[in-house]
Amino acid sequence: MTYFSLLPSNDPNDGDYVVDHCHMNVWSLPGLFGHRPTLVDIGVLFEAVPGPNALKAMEMVIPARVVKQLDLSREVANTHNAQLIFGRHFRSATGSTLTLDGSGTINVVSVAQAKDESKLQRITDDADRELTGLRVELGPVPAGKAYIRVRFVVDGTAGMWRWNKVLFRRAGAIIDFRVHDPREGGHDHNSRARVQGRDKPIPRLDAFFMLSERFQLSAQNPELEYTRTLEGSRWRDYLRRSPGGFFRRERILVHRWKVHESGQAPGVRAENPFRGYLQFQRSPALRPISDTLVVAAATAVLVFALFRPLSLRTYTNDLVDAVGTVLQQQITSGVSALTALSLIGLVTFVLGLLAKLGRAPKAIRKCKRAFKRFEYWCLSRLGR
Repeated sequence: MTYFSLLPSNDPNDGDYVVDHCHMNVWSLPGLFGHRPTLVDIGVLFEAVPGPNALKAMEMVIPARVVKQLDLSREVANTHNAQLIFGRHFRSATGSTLTLDGSGTINVVSVAQAKDESKLQRITDDADRELTGLRVELGPVPAGKAYIRVRFVVDGTAGMWRWNKVLFRRAGAIIDFRVHDPREGGHDHNSRARVQGRDKPIPRLDAFFMLSERFQLSAQNPELEYTRTLEGSRWRDYLRRSPGGFFRRERILVHRWKVHESGQAPGVRAENPFRGYLQFQRSPALRPISDTLVVAAATAVLVFALFRPLSLRTYTNDLVDAVGTVLQQQITSGVSALTALSLIGLVTFVLGLLAKLGRAPKAIRKCKRAFKRFEYWCLSRLGR
């Protein structure tokens, strides 16, 4: 299990800050060859604490293995994107400021980018697959309220987002999202001790989870604020790619949790953590057109493979003899093919099991991450 948290920098020379509002967007989007890449966007409305040291960085605990860190200040300061992000609270945007109802004029601050995993400033062990603690460097922070938005490209979300698969197809998903959960962060891994007990209170938290509409919500706790359909291609510039895919367009649903401080309800803090649970099931389990075409194609190939040596015969005996000979040959070759496929399947299963246990050969892990980097590059170029 993992959790999300905002932390002050462990270096006192980096200054301190107070959180006003936090947005978290988790995107599951269509990728290449059935893969679904995941993006985690974190937006923080904050104010630097006056002191001898200017605010230079903040730390974050991301419930996933992060491989890239990208700055979204340009997207946030764009009027079109800001309307999508802030909704009815948005009033205006310039190249460096936002005006929001209830918050006034806000400075948009950039963050340092790390387009390679080796450039990330980690505060947890590199080998931790479930969470990543990062030091996020900030650009110059003016006096008053400021807003940052940073995107994390992740390579697996084992604790927060788990896919249920049947016959190699995603049949459902379970989302276990936690913020400032004292049951996590230091008890299982020594590396996590560095992030334990330093959680920043979050008076207002909005968490959004985006995934395909074919995954229908079957359980939730606590109750969601709403579920809506994503505004499709309007998010293309913000995401730097198409949200619905390129070859088979799909609709994306947005599921939102809202935890805002009020007179009766506190915000999210160490003594009042947030724990959210969502369960999804694929609907329909069978896709009538595509699945029927796949079955029909497989049947046609099988029939062709079995009977292609046959030709029309004049006499029935010749036909029967030919069928018997062909079946004998096909059964022999079929057993050989089945043996080869079984060996390939066994090797694939063992490699998959080792990957789950974190013991897969480094070459396999590098190939997997290289494919995901290539996929992200392709999708970002096609989305422009």
